[in-house]
Amino acid sequence: EIVHRGPNVFLGYLKDPEVVAVGECGLDYNRNFSTPEAQRAAFDRQLSMAAQTGKPLFLHCRDAFADFHDMLAPVVADGAHGVVHCFTGDRAEAEAFVAMGLDIGITGWVTDLQRGQALRAAIPAIPLGRLHLETDAPYLMPKNAGLRGKPNEPAYLPWVAAGVAELLGRDVAEVIAACSANSRRLFGLPPVEVAA
Repeated sequence: EIVHRGPNVFLGYLKDPEVVAVGECGLDYNRNFSTPEAQRAAFDRQLSMAAQTGKPLFLHCRDAFADFHDMLAPVVADGAHGVVHCFTGDRAEAEAFVAMGLDIGITGWVTDLQRGQALRAAIPAIPLGRLHLETDAPYLMPKNAGLRGKPNEPAYLPWVAAGVAELLGRDVAEVIAACSANSRRLFGLPPVEVAA
């Protein structure tokens, strides 16, 4: 059961230093579990909370690019930042988000040679310094992992990295290091301590 607690309660949660982002938030017109109007109203409140707290946005956009972009543009222009999580769009959408100043999260969708063609074509348009690797677990298993029928999990991120590296013509280790640094920067996470 979802209980509406009001924006002030959520703002209190967002001020906790362990909370590193506002989200997942955005618009999803694919299944419309809520009406587009209700989604836009909720997203507007979430954008306001991000502006008030200075926390980055962890964004979701599915079949709603025009409204999503229009709502984000003024907020980002005023200093909000974030990552478009689980990006599956095309090159034009990727270029629009990058031009706006947003980072982009890539999942195993990039390894799907049938459904992921638009994303695969978009990868070269995304600067390495703006990419994040993610799983969207338990969904979007990397197709190059050879683990058909198993649930997705964070341990499979190297296969996402391999798919991105192939499309960028870069070394997998370079992609992993850059994307890890990008996520640490965006979310204000401490550096990884490597045991000697």
